[in-house]
Amino acid sequence: MDSFQRLPTELVLQIIADTADFTGVENLISVSRKVRAVFECNSREIMQALSSSNPMTSQPEIKRLVSNAAVIYNPSIQCSSLDEYRVLTANNDELDSAQRFQSPEVACRMLHVAAQIQTLACACLTRMRENLVSGVGSSPAHAQGARRPFSWIEEYRMYWALWHIRCYSELRKAVGMPLLSPCTTDDSLIDPRWKWPYHEMQALNVYHTFADILMYRVEAIWTVAVVLDDLGVCAPLMSHGVIQPEHRSTISWELPPNVPLPSFSSFKLPRRVETKFSTWSPPQPPTSNPATKIWHLTPDHCTATSPQTGLFRSLHRRFMRPGSRAYQLGINNISLYRLSGVLIWDTWRLFTCGLYCQTRRERLETPDGGFLEPEPVFGFDNPHPWEGSYAQKWLQLGGAKE
Repeated sequence: MDSFQRLPTELVLQIIADTADFTGVENLISVSRKVRAVFECNSREIMQALSSSNPMTSQPEIKRLVSNAAVIYNPSIQCSSLDEYRVLTANNDELDSAQRFQSPEVACRMLHVAAQIQTLACACLTRMRENLVSGVGSSPAHAQGARRPFSWIEEYRMYWALWHIRCYSELRKAVGMPLLSPCTTDDSLIDPRWKWPYHEMQALNVYHTFADILMYRVEAIWTVAVVLDDLGVCAPLMSHGVIQPEHRSTISWELPPNVPLPSFSSFKLPRRVETKFSTWSPPQPPTSNPATKIWHLTPDHCTATSPQTGLFRSLHRRFMRPGSRAYQLGINNISLYRLSGVLIWDTWRLFTCGLYCQTRRERLETPDGGFLEPEPVFGFDNPHPWEGSYAQKWLQLGGAKE
């Protein structure tokens, strides 16, 4: 029996508004014909409210990606080239939410996409945390640090990467690039109505360039794609049909420029995997205070590369080159780092895992309400721990046995 059937429309609308996230609303629609009918009659307004209040889709970068996806899904929009697509999406970050969901059809489709991304974000974060705990588990204190709840900035980086992968994948399908994946689920079907010429299709291989993604942030997208693949999300549709081993194990900024970003023909988790993970609403952004600023946890840090990216670059340069000790140990493969999410996590999590050194010339506040005392300035007589203990922990996370 539909328990919503006797409720007035106004009350159903209020219940939908109070649900507050995309998966919750989609779940209500799936169990109640009355809720579905109310949503379909008010889909634009509901999606506007949801996207504007959501801690992720209300952020400028992701707001623009949501708008880009709505352009791709809008059957009334025609686009014949990359230049035309760029014009269509040039001011998407400035569009009012109502303009992004121009029809009930687009609004309903975008609810499904946003709910699916929320589900994937929770699954990916959970799997990466499990891998991180395993990687630092030899130290109970570090394992405890790895298990702590997810922060807003960590979830933001995950949602940002997932929305980029989704937009890129759907754009490739919309322009008629061949689907090499065996998936045939409804989620993978989209009419290649734009049917670009071959040379225009090939231009999509430099998506990160025309999407204005900083070179070192691209690695976060590759990280999330590898985790999706690990979870069993349908095989990517790339020029080679799969994420080839050499692409999985090579840092993104060392890949040839013509290697496209990973793209997927379906974003549905296998049922056996989906039941293993819970789904939650993303947290609200933290308030700005000395601790959240020092540890890069606030929204003003979300458009930058994660601070540990520089450390990882240093590790890669110094320890993972052919002939190096780490290379001989087999730590020239970065897939384990990707599966552990090292460039997604915040600096506080990595600090408590023993993987990050926070320079402190004065007493620093920590996100858990504590303090870190000052430490000597690093120099010849006081070498930076990155020279020894920190580098060793990173190598162990990558599979070193020593």
